[in-house]
Amino acid sequence: MDEFTVSTTTSGTAVRVAVRGDVDLATAEQLQEAVSPLIRAGCEVAVDCAEIQFLDSAGLRVLLELNRRAGEAGGELVLVALSDIVSRVLDLAGVAQMFTVRPGPVS
Repeated sequence: MDEFTVSTTTSGTAVRVAVRGDVDLATAEQLQEAVSPLIRAGCEVAVDCAEIQFLDSAGLRVLLELNRRAGEAGGELVLVALSDIVSRVLDLAGVAQMFTVRPGPVS
């Protein structure tokens, strides 16, 4: 298992969030705490999912919550470069259509 990390890069009104490792019950709160303050009106938060190795229901809940909050704030959460596991979980949960998804990599 890779160590869980979240790193952010800001450029104007766009923010890139690179997530690495497992997004699960043990790490979901860390993801929420890292991304929540970045959500604001007119801002696009692009979550790079290429290096997410595992996503459970706690991680999915956080992604859904961040997406909802971004929409309410007048911003946008975009999932970029989905790993196979993230794509599969979104499809199995029936929520893939709730997200804006773009191929990667994040620029």
